[in-house]
Order: sequence, then C-alpha cells, then structure tokens
Amino acid sequence: MRVVTSVLLALLIYPVYGQITYSNNHLRAGDEIVKQQVEYKDPGRQGENVIWDFSQLKAINDEYRLTYSAPVSWDDSLYVLGKDTILVDDVSEGDLVIGTEHYTKYFYRHQNNMLRLLGFKNPVSQMHNMPAIPVVSYPLAYRQKIEDTYNSESIYSGTEYMDIRGSVSVEGDAMGIMILPNKDTLHHVFRIRTVQTMERVLDSLDITDSVPPFHTQIETYRWYEKGYRYPIFETVRNTNLLTQDKEVYFTTAFFYPPQEHYYLDTDDENLAVLDSLDQQPNTPDTENPISWIEKNFSYNFFPNPVSTTLNIEYKLEEGAEIGITLYSVTHGLVKDIPTRRKEAGVHTATMDCSDLFPGSYALKFVVNGEHTGSILIKK
Repeated sequence: MRVVTSVLLALLIYPVYGQITYSNNHLRAGDEIVKQQVEYKDPGRQGENVIWDFSQLKAINDEYRLTYSAPVSWDDSLYVLGKDTILVDDVSEGDLVIGTEHYTKYFYRHQNNMLRLLGFKNPVSQMHNMPAIPVVSYPLAYRQKIEDTYNSESIYSGTEYMDIRGSVSVEGDAMGIMILPNKDTLHHVFRIRTVQTMERVLDSLDITDSVPPFHTQIETYRWYEKGYRYPIFETVRNTNLLTQDKEVYFTTAFFYPPQEHYYLDTDDENLAVLDSLDQQPNTPDTENPISWIEKNFSYNFFPNPVSTTLNIEYKLEEGAEIGITLYSVTHGLVKDIPTRRKEAGVHTATMDCSDLFPGSYALKFVVNGEHTGSILIKK
C-alpha cells in the first residue's frame, strides 16, 4: 500500500529555498548538464544551518554529459518507454522524459505532482518498476517525506530474469551552505535524501541460477541550489542488508558544475531567481529576526553513528569564541574542546569517541555565548 506523507506546515515555516517546485525543478526535454565523478565524502547531519565542505574532493573520472529528451511516438498514438506503453492522449507535453547517461536510458513520468521512474534500459540489463518509483513530489519541502513500496521485473544479460521488491522514501532533510570542489560557495542549498531497498524475490526455480540472493539499501543525497533546475552535488552509498554490520558495497559522488548547466539560457524561471538573488539587498529582516548564531554559524559532523573518530566542520561568517562539548544523559560532560577564539572561515576539529559507551549523546556548540547542537549516536 502506498503512503504519501505531506508536512504542509513546512511550506509555511521554512525559507523558500528549502523546497523544490515543479516550475523550477521538473525535468525538461532538451536540457543538458555535465556530470563528473569525484571522491566520496560522508554527507553528514540533517537539519538547518549545515555546512558541506566539498572543496578538497578530487575528480576520479572524466566528466560526461547527462541529457534529457522527449520520447518519439509510434504512429502518433502511443509511446514505448522500456516495457511501458502509454497512449499519447493520456499524457501532456513534457510529462514523459528520457534521461541518458553513458549507455543507460532512464524513463520518467510526471504525473499528479510527482516525478516517477518507470524503469531503465542499457545493453546489459533492463528494469521495469510496478508501480513506478517516486523520485520527488512537487513541491517537496524541508521535513516533507514521501514513502512507497514497489515491485520490479529485471532482465540481466538477456537470460537472467529476476523479480525484485522494495521500498523507497524521499525526504527534504537539510538546508545550508555548500563549498564546491571548484571552491565556489553556494548559500541557498536544499538537500534531498532518498533511501531505496531492493530485495530479490526467490522461488524454487531461482535457486540454481547464477545471480545470488541479495537485499541492499541505496542511500542517495542530492543537493539543490536556488536558481538551478538540477542537483549540484550527489552522493550514493550502497549497503548489504544481509550482513549484520551492513557491509558497504560501494560509495560514489558526483559533481554537476553550476557553470556547465547548459540549459540555463532557456530556463526563464531559474534565470529570474538568479537575477533576484543578485539584486537582493543585504538588509536585516525586522519582521522575522534571527539570532546571531543562526546568521553566522553553520556546522556538520560525521560519521553518525560513530565508532572511533568524530569529524567536525564548521563555518563562521564572523570571528567568534567557540567551544564544543559532548554530553551523556548518564555521565554528564564526557568530551570537551575548550572555548577558543576563531576567525571567520571554515574550521575543523575531531573527537576521539572510541572510549564511549554505546548510546545517544548531545553534541553542543557554544558560539559567542549562544547555543546549538545535535544528537550523536555511538555504536
């Protein structure tokens, strides 16, 4: 049974950049962007006022193009996208889009304020999703979440047939500032977290084939900047749910350089947004004042849960006195980085958590006398 959970209040409370919309973010046939694989970095915490510093990540593969196109109809009556056939009269212009990268085609459909993935096809494999998997809803706001279950038919090498079932959740989970591999800084970043599980459905006839049982989880983070239709950064982490410690199969990351979003010249909606950002006066909001720490401090930490070393990153817009502490409900203060003066800029710190007992801890930042923090899990 499909469940769609909409936190409508988020649309009223959080900044406009803390959401994506159909007009500014739906896939458009004819658009083209550049995609480059880079080193992976833990995406860090959820929440507001996050700093993502990707400035040190190196490219590990040549860049390539990701293009979006419209399908061609058969006899002006129907579209064939993988294993789906859709009547021309059942869709509007722009509802169906094909994304192509390398040798793989991804088949998408915009329907009922939702972008769904029908399936994909390449020379080696093909997958057909039933129902089509939700990619994002329009709008999707900070703290809004959609969930669904699905079944898929998969063909590998033309001979191996598999039935797959799973679940997917899509959530707007974070907002903040991002420093890109090219050193540019983006200030209106909204992150979407997608968690998809895939489990092979076996029967007695499947036991002897060459494809072993599997149950995996794919966790994908995509970072959107206000004024750009497509993500600027993406990370993917694939884990094995059949192992007790959730063995990591692979991790990867992709950078989509903003200056190589070639569609922008024809994207009036986003050009207007970028123009408005350039003309936005830097004056305080007297109706909705924010605290000094909200305006001048952003932070991140990883991994969470942590086993040994906790990495902490933070950015100060102005110089400030900052101290970092870790508290346990049972034992009180367990770790302390003493208060020191730090200048404006990005800073890093570490905490040795190897001697902590498993459980929940409060990571606390005191900046110029103001407080913020998050929950840390020790495993």
